[in-house]
Amino acid sequence: MTVEERISHNTVARAVAERGVAAKMQMAYQLAEADSFTASSDATTHKHTEVVAHYINLVGEDGKHHSQLLRVHPAADHSSQARLDNWKKQIMEIADIFNRSPMAKRSKTALKYADFIRGLRGLNGDHTGDQKKLA
Repeated sequence: MTVEERISHNTVARAVAERGVAAKMQMAYQLAEADSFTASSDATTHKHTEVVAHYINLVGEDGKHHSQLLRVHPAADHSSQARLDNWKKQIMEIADIFNRSPMAKRSKTALKYADFIRGLRGLNGDHTGDQKKLA
């Protein structure tokens, strides 16, 4: 197949951004509908910068286990308070996006930070002291 036209870099940028929003909405909806779930994080160093990945593990509507990547980001502070603040910021961001969406209004579903805490049944991390203190 030969394609004569090219997609503009602006179109690609919009598509990538919209996919990010859709992924956040999907995650918020799954968390709002889940009875319980666990959260986990792990870090590695890349070019002298610590990079942290956060995951949510839950059983989906299909009855199967799902491990969803929430976010990968550089970590400037390694304290347990900073890690807790980061989790809270991420959950509140996806909740805000979802709660303002037509899908949330149509499904009469909402996600609040308190709901996230109520549903959280476990927190997994590496062996570092800040992770143990956070748990």
